[in-house]
Amino acid sequence: MSEQERIEVTHKCPAEGESFTPCCGRNPFELPRTDRMTIDDKLVTCRRRNAGQDCPRCGSECCRDEVDVGVGVMIGPWGCACGWSEDSRYDLSDGKSPVRDGGVIDSRGGWTRLPSG
Repeated sequence: MSEQERIEVTHKCPAEGESFTPCCGRNPFELPRTDRMTIDDKLVTCRRRNAGQDCPRCGSECCRDEVDVGVGVMIGPWGCACGWSEDSRYDLSDGKSPVRDGGVIDSRGGWTRLPSG
């Protein structure tokens, strides 16, 4: 990918005395070296909002899985205990069945094999 094709990400600088970016909750030393930082809210382009996500269905706080794979962080969809998911493939609201392909999915994209027998 050329330098022009790369999408630039600009993060909000941590507040004075804080260690983590308010946009994504990461330490600046964990950010990719090519990302930028700013104190101007209007210039922030980071879309990884770890500050919290409220469920649009029930209003409870949502969560999601994140894993550092050594070359970046993979994130799953926001999900809620009520079954809502931001990803329609995992949305269990409105009584949808969690049983799929011999296992059970959760609203955050997890899949657990059902015991055989």
